[in-house]
Amino acid sequence: MASPQSQIMTVKVSSLIPWKTDLLPEYTVDSNTTIRKFCEAIGIEWDVEALVFINNQIAHGNEILQQGDHILLMVPVVGG
Repeated sequence: MASPQSQIMTVKVSSLIPWKTDLLPEYTVDSNTTIRKFCEAIGIEWDVEALVFINNQIAHGNEILQQGDHILLMVPVVGG
């Protein structure tokens, strides 16, 4: 439930994860939503299932989403 001072806004989502192609291209969220909470809400296990970008910057989990943000989900890269 939205708090009295929160607003509803829209964020865009693109997924390059083969098993997460059924996501919607846009979602509405409360103005106080972190990227970690958003990912968990759409079924993405944070820091395990995806490398997450917000507006072409790697997300760390505590960023608060802003109106019009573009979220990109990519397969995590591992190796050495």
